[in-house]
Amino acid sequence: MDENNNASLSQTSTTPQVSSASPNITRSSILFGVLGIIIGVIIGGLGIFGIMQLFNSDKCKDCDCSQSLNCSNVVNSVTTGFFALEPKGENIIYSPLSINYALSMLNAGAAGTTKTEIEKVLGDVELPKYQNVADTLSVANGIFIKDSFSDDVLPSYISTVSEEYQAEVKYDSFENTDMLNNWINNKTFNLIDKVDIEITPSTKMFLANALAIQMDWAHRFDESDTYGKTFFKNDGTEMIATTMNLETHAEDVLYHTDDETTMISMPLVPTDDSALEFVAVMPSGNLNDYIGNINITDIESKLAESSPASSIGGGLIINIPKFKFDYQLNFVDDLKTMGINQAFNKKADFSNITSLSHFYVSDAVHKATIDFSEKGIKAAAVTVIAMSLGMAPVQDEPKVINIDHPFLFLIRDKNNDTVWFIGAVYEPNLWADDASSYKPQY
Repeated sequence: MDENNNASLSQTSTTPQVSSASPNITRSSILFGVLGIIIGVIIGGLGIFGIMQLFNSDKCKDCDCSQSLNCSNVVNSVTTGFFALEPKGENIIYSPLSINYALSMLNAGAAGTTKTEIEKVLGDVELPKYQNVADTLSVANGIFIKDSFSDDVLPSYISTVSEEYQAEVKYDSFENTDMLNNWINNKTFNLIDKVDIEITPSTKMFLANALAIQMDWAHRFDESDTYGKTFFKNDGTEMIATTMNLETHAEDVLYHTDDETTMISMPLVPTDDSALEFVAVMPSGNLNDYIGNINITDIESKLAESSPASSIGGGLIINIPKFKFDYQLNFVDDLKTMGINQAFNKKADFSNITSLSHFYVSDAVHKATIDFSEKGIKAAAVTVIAMSLGMAPVQDEPKVINIDHPFLFLIRDKNNDTVWFIGAVYEPNLWADDASSYKPQY
């Protein structure tokens, strides 16, 4: 079944530098492209396929604006919406693709106002199907049902999630989460070993998506060119970051610079039905401000206008820091702020899953991880939605590109604009922690 599951700058002392702080040089901001996913991955990336529409320009009527949010910027798009809701200034990654899969399976069982609220957040999303590639690309959906509840799940719902989402249907005693976590570990190439989600006597079902990528660069960085280089943090302080270097004339390595952003796109090795790229977007100003007004359409337009490294006589030099981190969304609170409320309370209507009343979403978690290195990208994400039965609570020259400031990144599939992962790097790897693993070059 796995094969068919839905599934993508260290500079030497002689390297010229472009000061990203100079007002006359627009090459000071940057964009990564991807998927790839992972993180692949992490991550789902990547609201999904085709990049989903940004939040509506109208002020949201259901938002909680208590957290210094401009409500007009709180969008109902899974692709970018969590940036507005999560804490600023911290490394972040999540998978719009994974979230959309899980919410789509939830939506398939919803009705009435519950369904309307979920669909408002999902938007007009299309979920492409990917062929899994062993140890390279994985997309999987699963439905975990408590044994004693199996007869209460409508056959029509089982048929829908099995056929439309290729979901594996598993039955378990729900004495613990071992079956769920073993499945997650297997589907994410061991990049995510478990999620912290509670089983109570009222827990009857889990809806889960897991996806991952382990992909090499099409144009690999040389570890001998990795060294410590200054990175300017969002607060203006400096750090010495472990920085990779790539000198290339490749036609499929792209760059774009203007007064607002510096962007690069680097391809990963493609599979039969995916062409994941890593896109980095470094704004000339503060990354928090840029994320607060992020415009995916503008990013895609600039990508379409980008130039290949082959167009530069002296080639392109890319300096970009390594990074590796995990992130877990404040998922339930964020979904409520985005407008999904009834699903979590006693008014929830999941009559397309079961004929029993008082069936509701009791918890939801999303976790993603990414390892960005000389070899390629390892990224994974998992989304798990817990369903319970009972009375829910009521809740409401050479051209040099230096990625040396906080930046946004995407992992996306160039074939269909699907965003697998999206995130931001405020603090990359510290060179002092990595230097001993690199041999000195003479």
